[in-house]
Amino acid sequence: MSKNSYEEVGIGGIKFFMKPISKEKINNFLNNISMNDLAFQSYQHKVVSFAAYVKNVDSCEGEDITKIYNHIAKKHKDLEYERMLGNSLKRFQSVLTMHAYSGKKTDITANELKDMKYYLKSKIIGQDDSIDEVVNSIIAKESGISIDLKPRCFLFLGKSGIGKTELANSVINYLGRGDLTVNCENYQQSHEVLSLRGAPPSYVGFEQGSSLAKFVVENPKGVILFDEIEKAHPNLYDALYTLMDGKFADRKNIQYPFEGYIFFTSNVGNKFYSDFREIGFGSKNSIELATDNVDNELKKRFDPPFIGRINKILHFNPLGEEEISSIFSKYFERKKLELRHKNLNLSISDKCFDYLVQQSLNPDFGVRLAQSIFDTNIMEQIALLKLEKPKKSTFMVDYVKNEVRVK
Repeated sequence: MSKNSYEEVGIGGIKFFMKPISKEKINNFLNNISMNDLAFQSYQHKVVSFAAYVKNVDSCEGEDITKIYNHIAKKHKDLEYERMLGNSLKRFQSVLTMHAYSGKKTDITANELKDMKYYLKSKIIGQDDSIDEVVNSIIAKESGISIDLKPRCFLFLGKSGIGKTELANSVINYLGRGDLTVNCENYQQSHEVLSLRGAPPSYVGFEQGSSLAKFVVENPKGVILFDEIEKAHPNLYDALYTLMDGKFADRKNIQYPFEGYIFFTSNVGNKFYSDFREIGFGSKNSIELATDNVDNELKKRFDPPFIGRINKILHFNPLGEEEISSIFSKYFERKKLELRHKNLNLSISDKCFDYLVQQSLNPDFGVRLAQSIFDTNIMEQIALLKLEKPKKSTFMVDYVKNEVRVK
């Protein structure tokens, strides 16, 4: 059965894909919950979104979901039913094994591999070459053609706001495996790196072990994203060598096999993209010149043992007006849909749309600038107008007298 036949749900920070379950089986399970098996105090998550799985159950409608919520509430009046399937993950997984598979999926079908490029290119605009490189590498590994128990390591280079992190996250979502994101800005000091690798003997935290090792043990074929790797303390690079070799060693020198995927993003050499406009923004010559300069900067910033372990170093293209217009259009449509769910209608003038796109052509910011203007300025104006006129439900975003205004 393809992944599209499953309903994705999040339980306690873990993603699962649920097969459609019959209402009868759900009710049987709920009726036979043993109060002694559940320790309700420790899990605060709203896991009785269990009733939310039934969103896809036998064409179950909202009214039926409400009935199941009510059923749980009546059966256990003394409890907050939103914690119902509470803290026993082991207990919860026993339910999964009856009718579902865990979102920590390890295998991907041939059809899913074929569709992967189309999925990623629908999410990421203007980076087709990098997407092809990533997917081809994943296909080689997942198909068994490449018999290599080491992880595949990718380094994404380029300006901010052009899709590096988004591509990594989209791969994570598509594979549906356990994933870990490390924001390297939080590991700029040597002592901060210890929490990932584990503290050495006699240091505070030695007994707690390594958080990275914990993830690797639970997800030997998982996906790890190190975002903005250049911001991390050099000690982190040293700690990653064994991980990239396929056997992560913590401070206790215990080795843990890992054969999943590692993504690094970096803004190293961004300054070389700033002169694109002067020599022809996005032209072949300007891109090649910047790429060469970034490669040289990369060698200065990272040691050869680190660079040598990267399977593919990919330079992301600077975004031109057409790509940014397409990205912002999709973003605006998503925001319109969010507001429509609140019975609010939103439109934007061509003049304002073009203004926001032009602002995003600055290679130092990318499309994030337009998104930031929307998320702060525009949404704030909508909120204030709604406060003044509670019955107002239609809003127009325009560019008037050098200002973005909502009316």
